Amino acid sequence: MTTPPIERRAFQRFAHQLPIVITTVEGGTQLQGVTRDISRTGVFFYTDAPPPVQSALGFRMIMPAEIMLDQDRRVVGKGTVLRVEATDSSRRVGVAMRVDSDILR
Repeated sequence: MTTPPIERRAFQRFAHQLPIVITTVEGGTQLQGVTRDISRTGVFFYTDAPPPVQSALGFRMIMPAEIMLDQDRRVVGKGTVLRVEATDSSRRVGVAMRVDSDILR
């Protein structure tokens, strides 16, 4: 009998494919992406141009009412790239980003 893995996350993760706009703090390059999952403390997204690990990013996206529990909300924040993963699809890569700060609008 196998034991289910212990969930160590402090906040619930939501599996949603949402558009996300990322801006590199150094250089101001803007990247388009699509989220795989979102939590209060992190976002995993796919993009064509991966930012370097440990780089600082700005991001903005619209969080749907089903997550926000009232209405769609614009989220603007800053984060740090934790890891970059290759994917099976064309040239897209997966990026895990820690959310360092955010503001709901």
